[in-house]
Amino acid sequence: MEEKKSTGTLVGEGVKRLPLGQLLKRIGPGLIATGIVIGPGAVTTAAMLGANYGYALIWLMFPIIFMGITFVMTTNWLAITTGIYNTYLGKEKKWKTDDLFNGVMLTDALVHMISVVLISGAIILVGAVVLHPQGLAIKAPAQLAQMLEPIMGPAAKYIMGFALLGAGFSSLLANTQRGMVLLGAGIEKEFGLESKFIRYGCLACLVFAMAICYSFNGSPTQLILIANIATSIATPVGGLFVLLLIWRKDVNEGYKAPTALRICMTISYVFVLIMTVSAFQKTIIPGIAKLFA
Repeated sequence: MEEKKSTGTLVGEGVKRLPLGQLLKRIGPGLIATGIVIGPGAVTTAAMLGANYGYALIWLMFPIIFMGITFVMTTNWLAITTGIYNTYLGKEKKWKTDDLFNGVMLTDALVHMISVVLISGAIILVGAVVLHPQGLAIKAPAQLAQMLEPIMGPAAKYIMGFALLGAGFSSLLANTQRGMVLLGAGIEKEFGLESKFIRYGCLACLVFAMAICYSFNGSPTQLILIANIATSIATPVGGLFVLLLIWRKDVNEGYKAPTALRICMTISYVFVLIMTVSAFQKTIIPGIAKLFA
């Protein structure tokens, strides 16, 4: 995107919202980001939630949409972490600073979060309908096929296998690409998605990751769970810095103060902090205590 202006008229003033047809033509990075989010870990976790808690956690989909859109818009505004990668994807779509104000980035963020929630929510619902009434818990990814057996029969394991393979490929490839883009930008190398540095770097990372996967002999379910716990710990820590940045005057110099975005980000951060503390008290701390009992 274009650099922020520090003099003259505030950036974004007078920018009109584009009609729906034009907005739909300009979206794209959000759908790619969905491929990053929906990997085997997300599929397994969503199935575990449905199997363990039934419909009790479905309500979380609504605050997740609110917080997800807020986070994507904030990081795009500040051009950090996920926002940095979305900025490079935005260059591929020829996004400009005006797209922060004409509805393009908001529409893209909305499409991203709705697609994530629809996929994750569907998996939770299937787990709640099929597994929870039977008291079945997900202890290995292979058990995910049990969710499809009522309608797919013996073919369920093959269909779920291909689904996990596809989810793993899209998530691993997209995350690898994002990491290489940020590395390339950091060391002043080419960071275009079609550049040799990005393509060969991604290939090397994928080969390395494949070697690690083949060397792991047990079920990866607990590893996935640990990774998600680590993410839940890192989220409020990283979120605090994002929150502090969006409230800084110098960061927003040249722009009209993003009051609504600041309020939404503050609400989202407080909610995540409460949920994280609650999870630690009810689940993580007792689980650690059992390990050392």
